[in-house]
Amino acid sequence: MRPLLIAVLAVATVCSACVDDNPGLVVAGNVRPDSACLFAATGGALVAYGIYDVALVHPYFAAPLFRSGLVSRSATEGPPRAEPNDILIEGAVVELTAVDGSALGVASYSVAMTAFVPTAVDGEPGKASGLVEAIPASVGAELAALTAGAPTTIVAHMTFFGHTTGGTAIDSNPWSWTLQVCTGCLQAPCETLLVNQCFAGQDGYQYQSASCPPPV
Repeated sequence: MRPLLIAVLAVATVCSACVDDNPGLVVAGNVRPDSACLFAATGGALVAYGIYDVALVHPYFAAPLFRSGLVSRSATEGPPRAEPNDILIEGAVVELTAVDGSALGVASYSVAMTAFVPTAVDGEPGKASGLVEAIPASVGAELAALTAGAPTTIVAHMTFFGHTTGGTAIDSNPWSWTLQVCTGCLQAPCETLLVNQCFAGQDGYQYQSASCPPPV
């Protein structure tokens, strides 16, 4: 067999396991909830950066905007069949660092989440969002001890993982999310009427001290 033909067959064998020759799973931002605390994957506003008030013991939630460049195979290849290129997100690996990339003293960890990202349609990427507990409350307590009340900017580096409906494992691009960690910066005075506080203690959503009297 000629060398050129051998090379072509070798490439074909390797690529038979590929999902597609186009971009896969990309995280394009952090979706801000609407007035009903719902997340719109299309046309929704994005959060510019995170704020995490660790004076309130709570987790920090993110709503990553996923985009998939995988094209539909069920509509283009052979007889009708189940779509193998939709993506099921299962979780994320998270590492917290200082802005300069130096370690904070918090070990990296994994968190679970569920999201379904459809295939691209007519050249437009498939879009979806899902809620992930990016920083568990226990890790928030570690950050509170490390920062000792001083405002600190950190970066949460997240890589999301899952598989296609065809059974191929897939990872997202590494997504770096900047957060300002503070102590008490989102606490509202007791007389403040709080409405539509989707996630108290983060990203501009306020909370009140437990010592405040209950509303009349």
